[in-house]
Amino acid sequence: LGMFILGGSDIEDNFSRRCTLFSKYTKYLEKPPMIDRRAFFPSIFCISDSCLYVFGGHDGAADLAACERYSVQENVWRSIQPMRARRNGASVVAFDRVLFVFGGNNAQAGSLDSIERYAVEFDKWSMPRVRLTP
Repeated sequence: LGMFILGGSDIEDNFSRRCTLFSKYTKYLEKPPMIDRRAFFPSIFCISDSCLYVFGGHDGAADLAACERYSVQENVWRSIQPMRARRNGASVVAFDRVLFVFGGNNAQAGSLDSIERYAVEFDKWSMPRVRLTP
């Protein structure tokens, strides 16, 4: 399929909603832009539903809890339930239809040790009791 290039910021702090597919690693194809402009966010492609997910980040003014899903088949972005914590610089991993967002930063709280669990089929977040340790 290729590789998606998403969002980001430039040296003038212009934050982006950009979504580009580097198709078969040979040509760039512009896709619909993300709903929110963002940088410093994790993303992951979920094979079970052929969707690309983005979580939180920073919009140039504040940390985000907002999340989105891009359907490759429909070529459209849709908002999904926001995370419980606003975070940028987090990590994400997928286990079948469950996605986990780890850590990151928050302007008020600093470095986060929390983990959030997203159930793809229910569009629902929960927070496991386990925390990240330094």
